[in-house]
Amino acid sequence: MSSFKKILQAPNFWKSVLFIGLAFVLLYNAIDYAFGYSMNWDQFLAAKWQGSTKWRFIIANLLGGALYGFIISFL
Repeated sequence: MSSFKKILQAPNFWKSVLFIGLAFVLLYNAIDYAFGYSMNWDQFLAAKWQGSTKWRFIIANLLGGALYGFIISFL
């Protein structure tokens, strides 16, 4: 079995992916909120949760967090 498969089968690997991905999403959105919206919560929510942008925001955060968590955990 290759080392790549061994890593993917380790339960601690997926826990790391989850926690690092979640931390990335929270930190990224906090920075976006602070610098992009000048700490204006209503403006941030209006921009991120209106119509179809809500689904784009959710999907982008899930995919971005998962990809970042996977890469960082693997390395």
